Amino acid sequence: MAATPSTIDSAIEMLDQRLQKCMSARECAWALTDAAIQAYRLPDCVTYLLNADGRSLTQVAAYGPKIKLGQALEYAITLRVDQGIVGSAASSQRAVRVDDSRLDPRYVLDDAHRLSELAVPIVYQGALYGVLDMEHEERAFFDLQHEQGLSRMASITGRRLAALGEEPAH
Repeated sequence: MAATPSTIDSAIEMLDQRLQKCMSARECAWALTDAAIQAYRLPDCVTYLLNADGRSLTQVAAYGPKIKLGQALEYAITLRVDQGIVGSAASSQRAVRVDDSRLDPRYVLDDAHRLSELAVPIVYQGALYGVLDMEHEERAFFDLQHEQGLSRMASITGRRLAALGEEPAH
């Protein structure tokens, strides 16, 4: 079932309120991941944050098979900013939607192969902070509504990360 605009608006409002209480980038990543899952009922969602080197991203928050216990990730991966679909979204600072990952050579297998992927950069005022990445078992699952709503969530998360003084990459 698709999320309604009011559901998305409500999730964004709740995310914004939760972000105001976050005191670290990791807390912000978990708030974003939780909001995306709640709004869209996705089976898999991971937030990557940009590492201090400005050239790589590491998974710090996830929902789905990567969760080990509580907020611990099992086998968190690190990707170069230009590696995979996630890295492509990071380097272009634009959302990347893939309808069939079997046909996209950028696809990086994580815990299980899924057919659809949507990677949304976390950007504020031209600075990259990370990437929100979702995958789904169905081919062509993600649409423009997903992209727009998740991009709004990523944007307000980027604003909070900037306010916290997190170091972005330009």
